[in-house]
Amino acid sequence: RVLFRSKADALARQIASTFSSTASNYLGLSVPESEDPAANFMLEVAMTHFAVESNPGGVHATVGARFRIIDRKSGTIVWEDRWNRATVIASNPYEPGSSTEWVLAAANAGKMAALSGKELQEAFKTAAQRVGDAAADGLRSDVASVAK
Repeated sequence: RVLFRSKADALARQIASTFSSTASNYLGLSVPESEDPAANFMLEVAMTHFAVESNPGGVHATVGARFRIIDRKSGTIVWEDRWNRATVIASNPYEPGSSTEWVLAAANAGKMAALSGKELQEAFKTAAQRVGDAAADGLRSDVASVAK
């Protein structure tokens, strides 16, 4: 149980780290290495879910998170968004409603069960990076919209 929690904590750190890095590049933000009492804003990242899913189309690792930027003086949330991203672990071309749909679903469930811990870890890490990048891009887009 503790090992599982530490993996979730590592995913949350990956999401926050990717968001901070990408947002810094997009917007020229200064992100301190540790908590800075002089900072005007605080970033809050909450991982909302992570899952491995299989269906006739393949096996996917999905990660979701909620992002908030909070004004430290007033406590006001100045920006908030939610993002989900998936990483394909295995895929099959298939036609929805075809006679092979259930066979592919069963085969993918078998593939999912056979995944190693390292394969899962890499898939979740990639999905976490994609969530952080997508959220930072969303922030950049929102800032650009307000600036117009």
